[in-house]
Amino acid sequence: LVQVSWKALVSAMKRGIKIRMILDFDVARKAYSIDEWLIDKGVDVRFIKLNCGCLHHKFMIVDGAAHAGSYNFTNESEFRNHEAAIFVKATSNVLPCVVSSAADLISGFSTEFERLWYLAATP
Repeated sequence: LVQVSWKALVSAMKRGIKIRMILDFDVARKAYSIDEWLIDKGVDVRFIKLNCGCLHHKFMIVDGAAHAGSYNFTNESEFRNHEAAIFVKATSNVLPCVVSSAADLISGFSTEFERLWYLAATP
């Protein structure tokens, strides 16, 4: 899934789909990160450097749907770790109790992404 997903993202970008990614600066320097491959393929990647802790978000907004969970988007997560993930579409009936609709949940993720995008630096 990871290898196919990254290739699918790059393929979508080449078709004109806007792809943006924010990575934790310190974590992206690790051997298991594919940030250099993504940048080489032309993906718009930014890095955020935090004073303490790490960027622990793991979510994507794709075509109005949200993907979130413990999944780290790494080969380790795909092939070794036991991970959890949820996919929510705007028409989904399965919702956390803190939001009134799937659209609200997706909007919250989108707002958080834009906030972090503004704070993150380009490579």
